[in-house]
Amino acid sequence: MAIPTKRDRPDADADDGASSENDQRPPLKRSASVYSNINGVPRTTTGRLPHLGLTDGELANRVVIVGHIARAELLASFLQPEEVGGKIFYLSSDRGYTTYTGLFN
Repeated sequence: MAIPTKRDRPDADADDGASSENDQRPPLKRSASVYSNINGVPRTTTGRLPHLGLTDGELANRVVIVGHIARAELLASFLQPEEVGGKIFYLSSDRGYTTYTGLFN
């Protein structure tokens, strides 16, 4: 998690009564990919994320994280396949992470 500092804020140039040499530095410039694009995350030679075992398109934009596999299975029972006649996506990674992906109405 990135914790914003005074230099990260747009109003960093505002005078707050304290003066120091650091106040004269320009705000940090960060690539947008740091926050919004996971393509910068290291991947295996097969293109999968090492800790989850997932690749592009296998994880939904919104996720629910539970503490026990029985709860994950229960919630997965409410999901619909993304494609008609298809199956709910399921993957259990080498590190013990289980992923179900589907649609919820």
